[in-house]
Parts: sequence; C-alpha cells; structure tokens
Amino acid sequence: MGDYIGVTGFAADGKLIASYAFRAKYEHSFGGSPPYATLVEDVKLEEMLSKITSSLNWHGGIDLDCIETKDGQYALLEINPRLSGTVIFPLKLGLDLPSLYLSARTGKFDDRVFAPKKSDANGYINLLAEAFYIAKDPKTRRLEAREFRNTHICFDSMFWDDRPLARAMNRHLRRIAWSAWLKNIVAGVLRHRHIGSLKRSAKRSSL
Repeated sequence: MGDYIGVTGFAADGKLIASYAFRAKYEHSFGGSPPYATLVEDVKLEEMLSKITSSLNWHGGIDLDCIETKDGQYALLEINPRLSGTVIFPLKLGLDLPSLYLSARTGKFDDRVFAPKKSDANGYINLLAEAFYIAKDPKTRRLEAREFRNTHICFDSMFWDDRPLARAMNRHLRRIAWSAWLKNIVAGVLRHRHIGSLKRSAKRSSL
C-alpha cells in the first residue's frame, strides 16, 4: 500500500480558487488528522481537484483522500465536503484557506497568500495527534518523532504567540503523556502478576 495523499482546497461556483496537498504514511491516515505530514507539489493533484470541483459545480471547502499507487498515480478514495484537518499546515506556509469562506460570503476573492516565517518548510506536526500516537508505543514512536524533526523543516499545529492557547495545549499534552505513563505502569504490574501466576501454577502442577 502506498502513501496517503490529501488534497484540500476551496472552490466558488465550480472554480478552484486555491489548494494544497500533503503526504502521510498510510498507517498514520486512520482516525483523523495524521501526526506527521509533508508538503506535496504535484500539478496532477491540483488538476484532479479542479476537474472534480468543476464537474460538481462545487462551492466551499473540499478535501480529497487518495492513495499513491506503485506506478506513481493517485487513486481517489473519497471526497469530503470540508477543508482538511491539516489546514494549519498551508496557513503556516502562507495560504489562508479558511478565510475563503468569508470571501465567498462577500463575493470578493482577494489574494490570500502571504510570506510564511519559514519559506523552506516542508513538514508538519500535529502536536495533539502526535501525543496520542506516541502514547500507544512511547519507546518506538519517540524515535520516529525525533527522526521526522531531524529530516524535515517543520511547522507544528500550535500558535505559540497565543499564550492562553499555548498554556491550555501544554496542559492537555501533559495529561496525555501522564495517562500513557500510568497505563504502561499498570500494564507492567498486571503482566508481572500474570507471569507470577503462571509460574505458581506450573510449580503446583509439577508437585
């Protein structure tokens, strides 16, 4: 199975106004936004989205879920009537897709592109999705998190200038990590008790 490819954009009366695409590992594509994504720049994806919005006379946000095939083509899985959950990624890259809803309301589609803080960024980390992902297998997935950061120039999903939001997010991330630590401790205790019970049963059977 190839990588998961997401294509999201905004159309007005069938005309595609703006779009962007990202790539994620297939195993990261289940259960909402992936923890890690990388930017994809392929005109074929934009053309695919444009043909769909034109054929359906689409008005509003749209999100395509695709799988990359072995020969480098894209197989369409589904169409979602909304923007992607990774919409913060293009926003930090300089493309404000959510604001196009306001533009559609007013009928004035101004230029929604601006200079990002990191013009060479190509990676995205959804901090909340990453916290839940790592919590399921901390030992292995912390290494994966470190590798992604080392091999990409990244934006994350947080707006650190918004201090109340940053504090709330930090508290939530700590709760996730604490919950995962407790679960690992409890699992270890139960595993130890189970092994001890098996040993005692084996010992009684040998008598």
